[in-house]
Amino acid sequence: MKETLGELIVFIGFVAFVVSVIALIRPMPRFKLPTRGRAGLLLAGSLVLTLAGGVLLPPRPATVAQAPKPERPSPPSAVPADMTGEMVTLFRQVRDAADPCEEAGATIQRVIRVSNRNQAVYDALTEATDTCKAASRTIADLRPPTSASRELKAGLKDALETCRSAYYSKAASYHAVARILDKGVRPSDAPEVRDALQSARTGQMECYGAYAAAAKPAGVTLDSLLSKTGGG
Repeated sequence: MKETLGELIVFIGFVAFVVSVIALIRPMPRFKLPTRGRAGLLLAGSLVLTLAGGVLLPPRPATVAQAPKPERPSPPSAVPADMTGEMVTLFRQVRDAADPCEEAGATIQRVIRVSNRNQAVYDALTEATDTCKAASRTIADLRPPTSASRELKAGLKDALETCRSAYYSKAASYHAVARILDKGVRPSDAPEVRDALQSARTGQMECYGAYAAAAKPAGVTLDSLLSKTGGG
């Protein structure tokens, strides 16, 4: 009831305020406001009514300032402190498997430069094929560290698969060149031989690049991996 009365008084005060303002501009004899003096008195009365009505209105509930939402703390690093060592150990295992294949590839290049005998080149290619197949099989048996986070483990698994595939492709490339040589090299075979040898040369870069990308979330760089496993 008190609230309704207050609203009514405020409304009457507002109407009187509007009428008095108009009467100040243009006297309104019809409303018994023939002079600006009377309009001024009405204006003052309207303000009093408005204030009186406002007193009768209940106070507005105080707005409770909302506390800022606490920022979610950053999740703890998913990489254990000793993960760097485990990453290096796994990379060393990859290199131990792959290095004989790389050495066999270097041997092919040396034989090609110094020997005119196709048999010597063929033997080097056959040896490299077997060595790189063995590297691919060994890498296929490697597994990411069990202590690695799920994301890191997934990245390393993909990197190991890239390495396995890269060294299998090297073996396949050497085998393809050996078969061409065994049948007798023809001028038309030159592009296939070139492409196969080029493919074999890119295997190491594909493997190392994939491993470095997988190790990056652990703060491990390719340079650090190479320096801790015997250089590039």
